[in-house]
Amino acid sequence: MRKPRHHHSVGRCAKTREEKVAEMPDIDRHIEDGTAIGTKLVLACRMCRLETNRVVERSVKFCWQTIDRVGYETFDIVRCLGCDTLGFRIERWMDDDREEQPDGSWKECPQTELYPRALLERKGLTDPPLPLA
Repeated sequence: MRKPRHHHSVGRCAKTREEKVAEMPDIDRHIEDGTAIGTKLVLACRMCRLETNRVVERSVKFCWQTIDRVGYETFDIVRCLGCDTLGFRIERWMDDDREEQPDGSWKECPQTELYPRALLERKGLTDPPLPLA
């Protein structure tokens, strides 16, 4: 049992995210573990300072569906094949994240975040560093 957040709290703290989602009767959800392991991606590497080939080392995908919506979140640990550094990639998609193609088909356009953020667009300092006092 968790400790109360405040000394005057009695009983249990607020519900966790998992408990709140479990109580939602109209949401269907499942977890796909390891489905993307071994997948190769081209992503920016902050150590190599350019886009490099990466491989997915670990992956977990949370899929969900309600009466009128569908989506997923994928969490990947990725390794740069140039310098062997690790990064963390999150991909999120909902059914409105898509574009119509010229042939009338639809293409999924997930939102992707990569951590730590790449330094490709950052410039070096032009001023000399400040002396340490």
